[in-house]
Amino acid sequence: MFIRRSSEGHLSIIALYVDDLIIVTTTEAEMNEIKTSLRQNFKMTDMGSLHFCLGVNVEQSTNTIKLSQKQYIQKLLKRYELDDANPVCTPMDLNVRLVADDGFSKPADKIRYQSLVGSLLYVAIATRPDISQAVRAVSKFNSAPTEAHLTAVKRILRYLKGTLDLSLQYRCTEN
Repeated sequence: MFIRRSSEGHLSIIALYVDDLIIVTTTEAEMNEIKTSLRQNFKMTDMGSLHFCLGVNVEQSTNTIKLSQKQYIQKLLKRYELDDANPVCTPMDLNVRLVADDGFSKPADKIRYQSLVGSLLYVAIATRPDISQAVRAVSKFNSAPTEAHLTAVKRILRYLKGTLDLSLQYRCTEN
């Protein structure tokens, strides 16, 4: 991430990930200046306003920015064969207490479990803080997951299926 503050107090931020750039500026003139400078030094394609980056959909209007991961979540549902599962209205079952060894649950595939929990952690951090507590609860069992833990993880995905259209919304204020 590169940050520049001009002598006039304008702020410019360039976020770089491999070959993708996100440029945020205070004014349109600054945006054009940065793009011109980059074009002079690098081969680049201007893709216009930001719509999608690293699995996050971005919708911009005059006063609002919405961030969501509908497509990413749908890919997760398909990858873990839960695209036809019934949605639930909460990410965790309040009547289930997860423990390391309940005495009867069989071990789950550790790699698959960790991959799924990691994917859910990305969703929780990027756009869905509503699942953060549930993801934290299931991540405690990454070293020795059982089928009971996997069921709890799948419930989070079923919750996401029922709430695909939720997004983080940032609104412009006078300040």
